[in-house]
Amino acid sequence: MSNSIFIHPSLEFQNILGINLKVYASSDAIFKASAKEAIELLEVLSHVDLIITMDKIGTEDTAKQVYLWLKQQALETPIIVMSEDKSNFEYGRVIAPDCDMKEIVKLATQLIGITNVEHNKKLASEFFPISLAYFQFLETAICDIYQRSGSGDKGEFIYYKIFEQNKKISKSEMEKLQKNGTKNLFIISGLRLKFTNYFTTILLKKIQGKSTAEAKMVSLEAARTIIAQEIKSFGIKEDTVKVADAIISESLKLIEKDKSFKNYIKNLLTNTSSYIYQHSQILTYVSFQMIDNMEWGTTEQKQKMAFIAFFHDIVLTDDRLAQIHNEGDALEANLELSEKEIVRKHAYEASILIQKYPGAPIGADVIIKQHHGTHNGIWFKNPPNHDMSPLTVVFMVAEEFTSYYMKNKTHFDFKAALEFLNKHFPNHNKFSTVIEALGKGKLTT
Repeated sequence: MSNSIFIHPSLEFQNILGINLKVYASSDAIFKASAKEAIELLEVLSHVDLIITMDKIGTEDTAKQVYLWLKQQALETPIIVMSEDKSNFEYGRVIAPDCDMKEIVKLATQLIGITNVEHNKKLASEFFPISLAYFQFLETAICDIYQRSGSGDKGEFIYYKIFEQNKKISKSEMEKLQKNGTKNLFIISGLRLKFTNYFTTILLKKIQGKSTAEAKMVSLEAARTIIAQEIKSFGIKEDTVKVADAIISESLKLIEKDKSFKNYIKNLLTNTSSYIYQHSQILTYVSFQMIDNMEWGTTEQKQKMAFIAFFHDIVLTDDRLAQIHNEGDALEANLELSEKEIVRKHAYEASILIQKYPGAPIGADVIIKQHHGTHNGIWFKNPPNHDMSPLTVVFMVAEEFTSYYMKNKTHFDFKAALEFLNKHFPNHNKFSTVIEALGKGKLTT
């Protein structure tokens, strides 16, 4: 880590430049308010790699005094002079005081000797992105939180501290960021574990705490979105397992508490907006109705269905992709090649993830892999393979019913839905039996 001295009267400017010098140039910036203070420091430091200074501070010829002292000591320390007067090139490299911060940082990295490749590697390793969605659950910053600006075309980002450690997170500021389309804030990479542990604790308290059904749905939807992103990025981890289990448990309580399907649906659609979350919750509710009307139905099987409903599309973090349930949908969606591959393999990929999930219900991975009618979890098959297990059939029928409902919810007709299912799954006793059980369910009240 190199050392640099920055001579400037503004504390805010010092903080912004300091963090960016540390990230981009691996340089610890020492701040001083005058040439006198800087020279006193230079007299005791063994080495300084760079000095950045204002041309003048008040009546003091700051840059000139520092330059003359370095010359007396026969030191060739590079100087960046922030000045409107370009004739000050004698003292060092001149840059306008009102220039973009990234121009100062870019010049600083060059003078210290950081290459563009090293520059971009530092950028990627020093800061870790955190989705803006996480911060709706937090009232206090567990560490310094940064906002990023700049085009990034050449890795030329600048990081500004937006929330200080242990200080309140402003809700109004968060709303402003959301309106401006900000997707991520950033933390120092080395603090990711600290942030994750803190966030997990807060999130669990939030979703397990007492609240109205409406408020609970809002929290559970947001938590599900976050956990899906975490699993997609980092796989199955201890903290994600804790939160996922809590989401499933709390969602079950809401379903079991509300005996009216129409009332449950009204609350769900009014208080949530994510297709993925709504789909998984309706699917769970519907599968419970079928299991309740099967002779072999048990509470354990209902819990398994809830688990599968939560995880079957876990690798699909885009609502648009989650609405594709057959090859016709895929053609209409006009998917890019990469998107088509995600949809094609999502059942298989989700089943592989669940094999690593501690305490997953036995056979859940197989049902997830086969939920679109194929044995290998690749693409869709209609009519589906007929040798599926009874629970796989329950899940497939529940999902098709849910998809039909979501497409026709404005003028939904229960009898028409049953007719659709009988046409979609023709001439097979397993499917007919499950559809019959669905018809006996309490889904019209």
